Amino acid sequence: RAVQLPQGVSLTSISAGWGFTCGLTSSGEVYCWGQNNEGQVGDGSSIGRSVPVRAALPASAVATSVGAGERHACATSSAGTWCWGNNDGAQLGRGTIGGVILQPTQVTVPQGVAFESIAGGSAHTCAVSTVKAVWCWGLSNYGQLGDGTFNTRTTPALVPSLPSVPFAQVTTGWAHTCALTESGGGYCWGRNAEGQLGDGTVTQRLSAVAVTGFTSATRISAGSATFS
Repeated sequence: RAVQLPQGVSLTSISAGWGFTCGLTSSGEVYCWGQNNEGQVGDGSSIGRSVPVRAALPASAVATSVGAGERHACATSSAGTWCWGNNDGAQLGRGTIGGVILQPTQVTVPQGVAFESIAGGSAHTCAVSTVKAVWCWGLSNYGQLGDGTFNTRTTPALVPSLPSVPFAQVTTGWAHTCALTESGGGYCWGRNAEGQLGDGTVTQRLSAVAVTGFTSATRISAGSATFS
């Protein structure tokens, strides 16, 4: 069944969370629909939406990517990075832990840093910057932020364990994260009990490890306990 988008609106990309979905339009707007009890749709309400509604990004924020997490969503834009929904793990990147934000709020990004793409996990968020580095924030109970610790980060922090090469994409699972280099290599970190890091082990990793035999990929996607 076709999604009932408003007349004249077309989507260029889409991202699904837990019970809700968000899409990026060709004109840089974000539309979301589905479960909205924690503000996941980003329209300023907590009313579930059976058809797409526009997330309340400022008019000046022309979105360039959108990423839906378990109970939150984020978008990069020409006017900064924005997140909304549940913040129990500090995944909204606004310097606080807890609460629900019903409409987009700006992420506290370090001065001079801008993000071009973003991905939402269960209670963490990661993004690729315009200089092709990977940053993460939120809950790190399994090391999914890749900084070698279990520390929760309330604002974006550079992933220091990655090699100094340009990255094209980052993807976030329930408690693990993976990143794709521009040359097609893969790195992952976090929970690994089901082998979702692809390094040939089931050892939890607090820092990035290379994915075995992964050298020429063009896209990656992390699920609850999988990676492909």
